[in-house]
Amino acid sequence: MGRQPKSISLFRKHNSHWLRLSERGFRHLRLLYGSRVEDGVIPVSTSRIRCPNTHPIEAELSSSNRRFTHMFFTITAMWRKLGVTVLSVLSVCLLSQPLTAEEEDLLKPLLLIAFEQDSPDVGWYVQNDNVMGGQSVGGFSVQASELVFSGNTNTNGGGFSSIRSEPLELDLADYDGIRLTVKADGRRYTWSLQTDARWRGRKINYWADFDTVPGEVYVVDVPFERFMPQFRGFKLDGPTLDRSQIREFALYQYDKTDGPFELRLIKAEAYTDGH
Repeated sequence: MGRQPKSISLFRKHNSHWLRLSERGFRHLRLLYGSRVEDGVIPVSTSRIRCPNTHPIEAELSSSNRRFTHMFFTITAMWRKLGVTVLSVLSVCLLSQPLTAEEEDLLKPLLLIAFEQDSPDVGWYVQNDNVMGGQSVGGFSVQASELVFSGNTNTNGGGFSSIRSEPLELDLADYDGIRLTVKADGRRYTWSLQTDARWRGRKINYWADFDTVPGEVYVVDVPFERFMPQFRGFKLDGPTLDRSQIREFALYQYDKTDGPFELRLIKAEAYTDGH
């Protein structure tokens, strides 16, 4: 079994299980969260083997006498009005062995779109608000390994410009969102996903807005939870996004503002939390 770790803090688990943190693990917690770290309740969950923002510490569960070499955790501190610190652990994942090479590869971002030689090509095409009588103009070109999406929006009409991919067949069920690397003008843009979902027999889109920083290369993570169903700009109550059947990407300028816009898309990836 080997030498037992020196435990200096004891936390009670649901169902009367106990979790002991080693001295090194507790010291790591104190370094991360300072005086907010106190004894408290930790709900232990082994439902997932991957957790974001991981930090390894030694641990032991006395209920089973099993030794775990790593514990991964995500914690948040909540403060009561009287200044009492409550430590709430959102999720704790216990691993009895290192990840396999296949699992490590799965944690890495998946390249979806790029503009280098031999990069994925999704076959972009333009769709502006003139399909509904609008007056906006927009288009794209590929320059120096970037896609330049630019034009001029006019809210006297539809007020949008977009570029869309050709039909796709992507299963992103093992990922947590879309990571975009862009350089833009400070306006708000929208990334869109399409699946096989229908509303009254018609295809719907899932939209998530993201902000940009003017003149700077900016990496933005857009979690799948932020993609809301809509039909022609009208929000719907459902269905929720099925990330296992991604059929289209689209990029919109639709921030309901008149004037020129320009966004340089460098790449798009699917990411997992913490990677």
